[in-house]
Amino acid sequence: MELSNEYVQGFNNGYIIRKNHPLLMKNLVKGSKGNSQYLEGLKAGAKQLEKELNVKMQRFESERKSIKKSKDQNIEF
Repeated sequence: MELSNEYVQGFNNGYIIRKNHPLLMKNLVKGSKGNSQYLEGLKAGAKQLEKELNVKMQRFESERKSIKKSKDQNIEF
């Protein structure tokens, strides 16, 4: 499946807007009507960034728990 230029531009812009201005992105999606290729790309770009941020947060939490567990095991009473 080949993506249209409009979709790709929307995706890239959605990713960047969500990354730098999350509130603006929320309002853009909330206030937009219709179903253009650009708008679909915009939404998909924002969702992609959300997925990446969730993965980073899960890794961070996992590392934090691992470090805490390691520190707890090294404490002697």
